[in-house]
Amino acid sequence: MKALLARVMLLLVFLWPMAACAEVHVSSATLQQGLFHDESCQDPPLIDSGDMIGEWNECYCEAEIDYPVISGLDDPGFERLLNKKLKEMAKLQRCKGKSVAKMSGGVPSGMETHYNLLWQDNNLLSIVLTYLSYTGAYHYGEAGIMFDLKQHKILSVDDIIAPARQPEFNRYLHSLLLSDYKDYLYQNEDVPEVFLANGKCGICELRLDKDGLVIAFKPEVISRGMFSVPIPLEFITYPAIRDIMNHKHSM
Repeated sequence: MKALLARVMLLLVFLWPMAACAEVHVSSATLQQGLFHDESCQDPPLIDSGDMIGEWNECYCEAEIDYPVISGLDDPGFERLLNKKLKEMAKLQRCKGKSVAKMSGGVPSGMETHYNLLWQDNNLLSIVLTYLSYTGAYHYGEAGIMFDLKQHKILSVDDIIAPARQPEFNRYLHSLLLSDYKDYLYQNEDVPEVFLANGKCGICELRLDKDGLVIAFKPEVISRGMFSVPIPLEFITYPAIRDIMNHKHSM
């Protein structure tokens, strides 16, 4: 009996790390797909969009909206929280009205949302959702989010770069943009002096990708397109991200 109990205990010791390090999966779900008609809209007349693809019919909208779903976390409550947050991010743009098989004429509005998995390891997950819309003209945007899978938290700006370090980082970034990234910018006077403040970055986001921690700027604010700038290790205060950056620097 003692020998059997010893074998069972040995098996549990062997299996416990496997259970504790269960693999986290990211899969795709569809929020909205296909053609939709807004019945509150009067069509025709059609609206001349001024481009080469034809007349825009604002009463119809074609959707292709996907979002990520997280599974395999050891905390079901945190997993539900993450998936609720990701679905809310996908809902930022979607088509109005009822699903229809075809439209009466013209070119519909378009709404596309997809996601990219920027970073995933046993500790951290970094995801960005990309938004493309056509409403007589094309518009593009992004929204990113980072999770600490072990600490069960969504990372904030203040988690990643502590408030005490933000004034110095703001000065560093302002100077860097004007010296090394001036070709990306509209005009030098459009570059703010404060980026991180009160737990937020109004025109940017912090993201973790294969190149390390970066600050990504939203389009049509200080530049026409999106671009990102690497963040030096000296400003990063979150331990798990510092570990990743130290590992990259040692390679």
